[in-house]
Amino acid sequence: MSDAMIRVPAEVRDRLAVIAESRGTSIRSLVQEFAETTLTAEERRERAALAQMCRDGVPAGVAAAVHAARHLPEWGSQALVATVEPKAYEGQGVGVFDLNR
Repeated sequence: MSDAMIRVPAEVRDRLAVIAESRGTSIRSLVQEFAETTLTAEERRERAALAQMCRDGVPAGVAAAVHAARHLPEWGSQALVATVEPKAYEGQGVGVFDLNR
């Protein structure tokens, strides 16, 4: 693992030290945990879109497949969802490859 130096004001470093100590860990581990668990704005939008599809009655697996098909940059609008349940994808705006044929 390579190290990187992150410069913060002394007050921030001191606060991180207090938080880390209260959790029984190090500042390094605290920052690593933050980086691994904090969602980016794009990740929050993606999760919100999936959650909205589920609230609209789309099964979670279908919502995830639709989301994945919509976000394949190398395929663009030609991405397909391969499925044995093509009716589940009607009206979702993605191409479907029917595995029953």
